[in-house]
Amino acid sequence: MRPEDFEKQLQRQPLRKIPAEWRGEILDAARRAHEPQPSQPASWWRALLWPCPQAWAGLAAVWVLILALNSVTREPARSARSPN
Repeated sequence: MRPEDFEKQLQRQPLRKIPAEWRGEILDAARRAHEPQPSQPASWWRALLWPCPQAWAGLAAVWVLILALNSVTREPARSARSPN
């Protein structure tokens, strides 16, 4: 079928009325799609921490303790001199 034949066939077909209830449904769907959605900033970290947030908090506390002890017990740097 050539494109011209297809267009002629379409022109011969009568137009059907769209059901009135469709208009409301279509407009409601368009309004819902246009409404701003509540954002979930950084939801990936929530998904990561959600299984057991207490365990992650404990792990963070341990790391803070390790870093604090490391900085307190650090020996002063010695100069690298060769003995005379």
